[in-house]
Amino acid sequence: MSIEVSVIIPTYNRANLIEQTITSIINQTLLPKEIIVVDDGSTDNTEEVVRQLGTRVRYLRIDNSGQCRARNVGVSAATSTWVAFCDSDDLWLPNKLEVQGRLINEAPDVEYMFTNFKIVVNDIWTDKAKFDTLPKSFFSGNKYYIKDDYCVIGEPLFRKLLFNQPIFPSTVLMKRSLFDKIGGFVDSLGRTLSEDLEFSLRCVNQAPIGIVMTPLVGIRKHDSNFSNDSLKNKMGEIDILQYVMVNHKLNNDDVSAVKNQISHRSADVVRQAFAVGDLQTVIKYFRMIPPAQRTSTMYIKAIIACFPGNWGRYMSLFITKTSLIARGK
Repeated sequence: MSIEVSVIIPTYNRANLIEQTITSIINQTLLPKEIIVVDDGSTDNTEEVVRQLGTRVRYLRIDNSGQCRARNVGVSAATSTWVAFCDSDDLWLPNKLEVQGRLINEAPDVEYMFTNFKIVVNDIWTDKAKFDTLPKSFFSGNKYYIKDDYCVIGEPLFRKLLFNQPIFPSTVLMKRSLFDKIGGFVDSLGRTLSEDLEFSLRCVNQAPIGIVMTPLVGIRKHDSNFSNDSLKNKMGEIDILQYVMVNHKLNNDDVSAVKNQISHRSADVVRQAFAVGDLQTVIKYFRMIPPAQRTSTMYIKAIIACFPGNWGRYMSLFITKTSLIARGK
């Protein structure tokens, strides 16, 4: 069975990176039917770079609206049964689509799949792949292997994804009909960090799920990555989970799991915000932690955050600095 794939690349001001990304897709051993670049209102020469790559790449431009709408526009323009996503700074190994195509041939009931990946810094691929960091239980349960490098999970991964997030858009291949069924990305979340988490949580409720264990994608880390800011990224995850609480159809166990993760992430935000002297954020997210889950350390940080003037900030930075010194950092 041969498959037709449309590759959707949302981009914004990535003229210095997108050519390498597109080239990695053009060089696939299983060629995509089309490559669609959706320019989210770039102000650099992204359009010029993309158009120089020839007619195999379709260029669409929209007003700046965020990655979610850009991906939705790309899928709307796609003509294939399958759609794949690739962020404009990421890389595919040449056999990425070929391996996913083999999985489809052997498990035709799979409509959604993702691959393992590695981090790429300064064009160097790290040794450790993402799946190496996951607990062994992540892939346990109703699972069957088809080949050594991929498997199929026969049950939803919603709750597991709350604890560990191994899915990046650049690793995903899915049926266009499934994308339409679950409603695509949420445009209004396009400016929220970790916006793809909400979409992934809907997708992984649609078992069976194909998983390629081999790392076939490189997620590039560089200065312009939004995800480099750990504190803002964690706050974005909380915003996404609050959206999920309101807008997803969750059973009681799922509700409890989401609430627990909001609390857990809020505690991380309190710790990180206190370390950089962002005391308004400390107060805001401390209030989001249920009293039963607040520690004495959290209470002390919240009290310091309420000190008048700049005293709280001075105290938080002093405590953080002396704590690092005490730990030899």
